[in-house]
Amino acid sequence: MEFPPEIILCIGPSLSHHDLTRCIRVNKTWHQVLTSLLYHSIDETASKKPSIIALKKYMNLIQDAKVIAEGPYLIELAECRSMLNLRHLRLLIKEGIGFTQSTSDLLKSTPHLSGLSVEGSPRYGKDFPLQSILEGCLPSLRKLELNGVHVSKLALQLIVNLGSTLERLSVLHCNIDSVDSPELFATTDNFPRLPRISELEFKGFKGQLDLGAWLEHCPKTRTLTWALWSLSLSQSPELNLSVEAPRWSCIRSLSLCGDNTKLSDHQLSLILDACAPLTKLDIAQSGFSIKSFFSLERHFATLEYLDLTYGECVLSWMSQSIMASCPRLIYLSTYVLLGCDLVQGATAEARRKQGPASTFGSRLGDPSLLKEKMDPLIQEKFLARDVTLVRPWVCLGLRTLKVTIAETEPEWQESIFERISTLTELRVLDISMDYYYNGSNSLDLCLNSGLEYLGSLTHLETFYFNDTRQFMEMEDVEWMLYAWPNLKNLSREFNLTPKKNTKLCKLVERHFSEIESEEEEYF
Repeated sequence: MEFPPEIILCIGPSLSHHDLTRCIRVNKTWHQVLTSLLYHSIDETASKKPSIIALKKYMNLIQDAKVIAEGPYLIELAECRSMLNLRHLRLLIKEGIGFTQSTSDLLKSTPHLSGLSVEGSPRYGKDFPLQSILEGCLPSLRKLELNGVHVSKLALQLIVNLGSTLERLSVLHCNIDSVDSPELFATTDNFPRLPRISELEFKGFKGQLDLGAWLEHCPKTRTLTWALWSLSLSQSPELNLSVEAPRWSCIRSLSLCGDNTKLSDHQLSLILDACAPLTKLDIAQSGFSIKSFFSLERHFATLEYLDLTYGECVLSWMSQSIMASCPRLIYLSTYVLLGCDLVQGATAEARRKQGPASTFGSRLGDPSLLKEKMDPLIQEKFLARDVTLVRPWVCLGLRTLKVTIAETEPEWQESIFERISTLTELRVLDISMDYYYNGSNSLDLCLNSGLEYLGSLTHLETFYFNDTRQFMEMEDVEWMLYAWPNLKNLSREFNLTPKKNTKLCKLVERHFSEIESEEEEYF
């Protein structure tokens, strides 16, 4: 086959590793072009990896390498002395690894290294001299990731000691399981100033870290992920000052989650008011409620990713408002959509007009007391909502939707199916029932109820409907399997009758097995 190199380059990235190794033998042109793709990225831990002989021959083509500290790959790469093309190195520290000079030699021979990831569990690498081996590559380093590394003598101390040398760093990720010395950052005197940081991520720490001080010393942070455990931000005296300060004004992507990283509704509202228009917001397990919802409204035009999972104060009318006001939304995980908030009609409108008692339910306590606690401005906004109007959804590019659909009536089923059918780009649809609404009427996934409306979801790959108490028949399941040709993941709770459910599960397993066999035969 004779193709110009430009065409081969276009074909190459879509080929699997197996196909690459076969195509590389077609002729000299294919070999020259595809070799650079085959050795662009190597992984010493993968089942399919180049031999040491091949590694020596093509090591100057490597741009991304995952190697074991002091392992055979690293030793060979270090002997090269000039890894001019290596851009990203992932260093895996395993138990019992001793330190030799090879790691330091490799880093000193990579003048263009811009990304370094160090991976290992907390009990590994305690005596691994990370700081000394890093000094050879710091001038060009733009991205530093520390994943699971013991941190008391490595990660946090490293950031403190090398702060002045890390001025070019733009991405810092620390995903670490323990902090033995939280006093390192007890005062802001220990904080390094990292003026170019645009992406800051801390996950998994057990200790006290001052979010406000980090933002002060990384003033250009645009992407912030702060998922800490055994940490209560609400007890930090600096928090209220932090959320009102300009240091939040550059943030475009915000993730604040974790068992104890639970902000109050008021604190979330202050943060959302201080941030620039957000494209991503992940505040799962937070205290999100009415005040923070009205602060979120100013971000509706730009939001692409929104995760409000486990937010028990995320009410149905809020979810409906989000879907009717966020045109750029691609991912949405929210708490609940009640049937009355999705359809027009006298019964639904009457239920909406019942006011706070039905809107809030027992979840937030006595609604009259709740209204008394509202700020006058928030109360005015809440009472000004037009409960008679059900607006159409505008998030027509949505690819992932996770929400409990509850308290539906039989006469509403078709209208709800028809509304979901407008989301033609959906890849993942999860309407599993939350425990709070267990036993409530969800969507009846039967052709007689309007399931055929969902035939427009031709891209659907995952459909979950756990705990929704279905009574599906053979024709309903068969319709799903053939209406959604890309379907790969499907709940197995088709029918509450065990015998029928077993029969339907076998049908699904047989269908997926046939598709898998056809794909293997094709390739």
